[in-house]
Amino acid sequence: MTASAEDFDVWRRLTQGVRPLPGRPLPPASRRPEPAAKREPEEPPAPAPDEAAPRSTPAGGGIDKRTARRIRRGALPIDARIDLHGMTREEAFRRLTRFIAESQAAGRRLVLVVTGKGRGADGISSGVIRRDAPHWLARPPNAARVLDTAPAQPRHGGEGALYVYLRKRRP
Repeated sequence: MTASAEDFDVWRRLTQGVRPLPGRPLPPASRRPEPAAKREPEEPPAPAPDEAAPRSTPAGGGIDKRTARRIRRGALPIDARIDLHGMTREEAFRRLTRFIAESQAAGRRLVLVVTGKGRGADGISSGVIRRDAPHWLARPPNAARVLDTAPAQPRHGGEGALYVYLRKRRP
């Protein structure tokens, strides 16, 4: 993980009045990182604590009611699927983001994202990926590629999976 420009600003402010111990040289000055050109996010965005998980994105963004209803019923063919079971939160975010981009580029429209239900040691549901995946899909960079999401039907994974309807790729 690399430090951002904001991290360097904070560090500079914190160390402004710091002086080295007698007989110790100053470390070389840290350079501010250059802004990165369009790269994959390193860490998944965390949902705000008071933010409820989006159940479905609004269907008003270019999707008709009939198609939205068919997605929710699981009546459309699934073009591709990804299983995020057993991944860390960060790995799942990176893989999901790459999968959504590649799927859209390949012209796929409906994909299935299997998050799993998640079970804690005490048997209580604690699915971090299940909780965060709708947020990842609703925020950049995925939000520009996703038209709609819906919980999957039981035959496709039920509570542990999502249908994701992608925008048509642009020429």
